[in-house]
Amino acid sequence: RLLTVRPTTRKLERMPLINRSRVLVEVEDRMALEAAKDGVEAQFPDDVPRPDHWGGYRVVANVVEFWQGRPGRLHDRIRYAQQGDLWTQVRLQP
Repeated sequence: RLLTVRPTTRKLERMPLINRSRVLVEVEDRMALEAAKDGVEAQFPDDVPRPDHWGGYRVVANVVEFWQGRPGRLHDRIRYAQQGDLWTQVRLQP
């Protein structure tokens, strides 16, 4: 379900253009935010262009572990491992 409700990659690419790195600036109302989103989507209907000097790495994980500290050292450790097209979930000892 999470993957069906998360924004698509193109929508995520546009988010910095919508808020223009002004995360602490107040927004007039929801309609103003939606109008900014519509304007960016109209300006960039496909992929958002990146500057030529931008680079990076693509990290593809096949195992991910989440750890959450809990009282009495009974920490939660959940490991997700990819097996083919599926991901398995197991709880590990603290």
